[in-house]
Amino acid sequence: RVRQAVAEARREGELALARRRAAIETRSRRTLQSTLRRLLEDAWTRLPAALAARWEETGQRQQWCEAACAQAMRSLLQADRLVVSVDARWREELAPLIEGWLSAQGRDGSLEIVGVERLGPGLAIRGGQACLDATVGGLLAARDRIAAELLAEIDRELRERNGAQR
Repeated sequence: RVRQAVAEARREGELALARRRAAIETRSRRTLQSTLRRLLEDAWTRLPAALAARWEETGQRQQWCEAACAQAMRSLLQADRLVVSVDARWREELAPLIEGWLSAQGRDGSLEIVGVERLGPGLAIRGGQACLDATVGGLLAARDRIAAELLAEIDRELRERNGAQR
């Protein structure tokens, strides 16, 4: 009976310890999830301004447009006619560059570059019924994918910081 009572007390102690560990792990996961949620919310509020600031720099703006043109050439394969919309403020600067980038990538169909008032940072390239939207709104439209990329970046940053602290 003593052995049975000791074994039972030991099992109860182990179960209580396991429940306590599970509660601590749950609290830790909830805290981490809450922190990540706040970080993502902060990133979402700051991301449009960060993209707009990047667009304001000439070199960054040109890289943005060049990348959009390259993506358009990969995505809009069957379009005989492309219409590129840029903010009217940037049309003069970007039109010859966009024409050059698209020509360099083998574009030989008709091309129209339209200045749109208050389009903002970025450009949209339409071919047929398809549109490659490389405006800030278009880039941020894939919220789930971007959230996953932000979480991966946060994880990478945390690992680097933890590695530096060791």
